[in-house]
Amino acid sequence: MQQSSNPLIAAILSFVIPGAGQIYAKGFKEGFKTGVFWLIFVSVGYVFLFIPGLLLHFLCVALAFSAASSASKPLLGGFLTAIVLFAISIAILHKTLPPEAREVLSFITNSFVKPDAVDQQLTEGMEDLSEEMEDMMYVTGTPEENQKAAIAALKKYAEAEMAYMKIHKQYSNAAMDLVSAGLLSADIAKANVPAPGFDYHGYYFVHVRKQADAYVDLTTGFVICAAPIRYKVTGLYTYVVGPTGSVLAKDNGGQAVTNASEVDGTWKSN
Repeated sequence: MQQSSNPLIAAILSFVIPGAGQIYAKGFKEGFKTGVFWLIFVSVGYVFLFIPGLLLHFLCVALAFSAASSASKPLLGGFLTAIVLFAISIAILHKTLPPEAREVLSFITNSFVKPDAVDQQLTEGMEDLSEEMEDMMYVTGTPEENQKAAIAALKKYAEAEMAYMKIHKQYSNAAMDLVSAGLLSADIAKANVPAPGFDYHGYYFVHVRKQADAYVDLTTGFVICAAPIRYKVTGLYTYVVGPTGSVLAKDNGGQAVTNASEVDGTWKSN
């Protein structure tokens, strides 16, 4: 071993190029094989798994310092030097890397320091992704465009029902037929889920029950509700229409009306 070798220079060389510090400390003839070994070993570690590569790189720097040191505890000094070098590099990376790269680096660090927090972060991230995918499935236009489409559809429905009434002296039996066929649930209290077959332009349409235990009497009237599938994403307002043909609106938190008695003076005409 060359006693004139500077351990700090050896550590820095292996930090920049794994194995270079070993060649510097032992001389080219003696240190070449060791240097090439560390270069390949660390590179393979980085290629296949980042963390093992980082640990091997750290060990390579420490041993390079130790090989060039004549101190009584060269390995301890090597580890301390490696810690300082990697701490400085991380600080520089945090200052120079783009925000996305800094987030990845922080995520990797936290996965060792705070594994539970990382699990929670991953869970929340998957939930957000699931909501975004749901939004993409239901959004067919802007909330304003969807609301206009919902109002137009309700008006057309009301016109069709009133035309049916003039001919048959009662409103159509469509709602009851759909319930019997299993296409529209008789229990629409949980209005967060779109009723099958009734989603249209970010809204879903349901017949509103007049009483808690029965649908509206189709001889005397009807109430149809249109509520946003995704509140504030596919639409803001909930709409209802009845036999007068007037469409009423209210910010109902995205909830559909389940009883006609809920439509009071707080609903505004459109």
